[in-house]
Amino acid sequence: MLCEDKDALYEQYGVVHMSCADFEAISPDAIKGKKITPYGVEAIVRRDSIPEGVKFSPISIEELFVFMVKEARV
Repeated sequence: MLCEDKDALYEQYGVVHMSCADFEAISPDAIKGKKITPYGVEAIVRRDSIPEGVKFSPISIEELFVFMVKEARV
């Protein structure tokens, strides 16, 4: 993912916070990473695959690095 241009990453990915039930509506191919908590799911997803009406936050480079480091440990 980090081989891509920084601006392209900002345009292509977003962070969603939603319930587990709502998260099921997102295609597994669009999910780059997820964190399940007692309050729901936080996930990095491709913006073009986010269902209409779902709010998302822009991704930051810091969030991307943290995700990649945690994935490498698993």
